[in-house]
Amino acid sequence: MNILNNIVLYLFNPAPGRPFAYYYFVGVTIILLLALGIFIRIYIRKNKDDKIFKKLFKKYPSKLWTMSIAMAIYLLARYNYIPFFSMRTLYYIIAGTTLYLIYDMVNSYLRKYPETKKMHHEQIAQNKYKITRKHKKKKTR
Repeated sequence: MNILNNIVLYLFNPAPGRPFAYYYFVGVTIILLLALGIFIRIYIRKNKDDKIFKKLFKKYPSKLWTMSIAMAIYLLARYNYIPFFSMRTLYYIIAGTTLYLIYDMVNSYLRKYPETKKMHHEQIAQNKYKITRKHKKKKTR
């Protein structure tokens, strides 16, 4: 029972006593997430021809910025020993969400993007040979 109590106190202690040893790691992670979000936003704006990339990656810059802001708030709360905002569980939730977001981005880029691009090009090729009917303009009096 004592072991379970120690685990729960370790995870949910509102003001963890031991100093946080990962300030630099979290700081570098924040900078990388911000830079990746800016890079994706600039890439989308410069390559307006690639509509598939824009469609798949349009939502990621804002999500990356949100996760970096959440990590920055956690880092500041942990540095200033603010209760409840410096809980270890909160950090694990933020880190897990960030890892899932990165996994989703990599999965979109490596799997969904090539498939969707290939289907888009096939659809364009099929539409070339499709017979379209021209509509006659109505005469106005």
